[in-house]
Amino acid sequence: MTRTVSAFARGLAAAAASAAMFTAFAPARAGMEAPLAERLTPQAVARAFPGADAAGSVEGAPSIARALRGGALAGYLFSTADLAEPAGYSGEPFDIVVGLGLDGRIAGTALLEHYEPMIGPELIPEEALQLYLDELAGMRVDRRIRKGPRGVDGVSGATISSTLMAGAVLLAGRRAAQRAGLAGSARTGGPRLDTEFFEQRDWDGLFAVGAVTRLRLTDSDAARAFGFDPRAETADGLRAPFLEFHVALATPADIGRNLFGARWHNHHLSLLSPGDRLLWFAAAGRYPILRRHREGGEARLRLIQDGRSIPLPPSGFLPRSAVRAAGAPRFDDHALFRLPAEAGLDPLRPWSVEIAAPASSVAEAGSVVADPAAPPAVFTLAWEAPRHLVAGGDGDVETGKPERVLLGLLRVEALSDWQRLWVGRAGDIAVLAGLLAALTLIFALQDRLARRRRLHRALRTGFLAFVLVWLGWMQDAQLTTLNVLTYARAALGGVDWRVFLVDPLILILSAYVGLSLVLWGRGV
Repeated sequence: MTRTVSAFARGLAAAAASAAMFTAFAPARAGMEAPLAERLTPQAVARAFPGADAAGSVEGAPSIARALRGGALAGYLFSTADLAEPAGYSGEPFDIVVGLGLDGRIAGTALLEHYEPMIGPELIPEEALQLYLDELAGMRVDRRIRKGPRGVDGVSGATISSTLMAGAVLLAGRRAAQRAGLAGSARTGGPRLDTEFFEQRDWDGLFAVGAVTRLRLTDSDAARAFGFDPRAETADGLRAPFLEFHVALATPADIGRNLFGARWHNHHLSLLSPGDRLLWFAAAGRYPILRRHREGGEARLRLIQDGRSIPLPPSGFLPRSAVRAAGAPRFDDHALFRLPAEAGLDPLRPWSVEIAAPASSVAEAGSVVADPAAPPAVFTLAWEAPRHLVAGGDGDVETGKPERVLLGLLRVEALSDWQRLWVGRAGDIAVLAGLLAALTLIFALQDRLARRRRLHRALRTGFLAFVLVWLGWMQDAQLTTLNVLTYARAALGGVDWRVFLVDPLILILSAYVGLSLVLWGRGV
């Protein structure tokens, strides 16, 4: 009895100590209720909007302040507590001052106040959380936060807290942009093509995201288009196709910079007028389509969008530029084309290139002896904006091939934020499900395993080692007393249950432990 009471006392003491951490390491709470002007100290302004001299007038409710540089408007300053009304993992609010540039990009952040249980002097330093928030600088508020090694990830040990804070910064930024009418807000006309986003990609990477599309035609394909039988389809004919044609809209930096390099892409854009589009074509094979089209004879290329034909006159071709994407093949010919704004091409809607091949071109290529008077064959190559370059709100744009996940069963734009997180971690969830299934089987067969000591020892050591390394160190999904206290607060209405959906591994593990506690006791 004494041993049981002692164990209970130790557990109660641990719970009390953990509960104390909800407030022990938090700053004084008075600041969050203070007017925005009082919270915008020189230190907060310098951190949230580097380069700004001071905070100007505060307007509206919720309040937004002007960020001034040399007396001129440089952007805006605002608070997540005012515009997003967020709650952290502890269920308590937090306050982050955010700077927003006139270009709709986050200028910086300043963490003022929080009550996150895992952030404190003896736990995870607050500086780590601030450094994580600093990674949001330069991000457009009309884009989703990307997870992974090339995007904003999280703070190890405080994944939920950091994720909720980043989401609050983005949400507050969107609302501030709407209030101010900045780029990417609802006042700018909704969805648009993001021409500034850039991520380094090689040639295969451009194909993987749909930035470049390709049409391949063999001599036999061309001959059959005219109803002719090819003389012979030889291995040589397959190695030297009738036509291999590539197309891309090179205006966005994520496409053009990867194709030509930053310096040359900027040069090509300088040759355009506002609203113009930069198209890129490349060709290889027996049919010299680009050279024939540029010669100014019969038009052999045109764009089609929504049933409307857009001509490509030879006068629109620009001096061509070398393709510098790593792994790009050699082309027989390639070209840049300036499509004027008056042409009316909508980059957010699918369009295609129609390639006309006269019968004479097939005969010239050596495939067949054809009647030059026969009508030309027309081949089509489609292109549509990659999903990651469509900015201005999730689900606002319907493209020809919406992005799907989980074997094509779900459409990304139809998922909520927490559902995207779960889909993004489907692999980790599958491993955890397998781990828990193995654990269930071990407990179901524990009597048999206990009689085979060597097997039991090897299985136990291997299982625990995997849990330590993968679940504990790599996934940071260990359960603590804080989880128990937070779930208790949620049951009493103190925490929004949706907070727990941010970390699927912790939620699944907690549910399994709770269920197994009833079935098998605390041994699990």
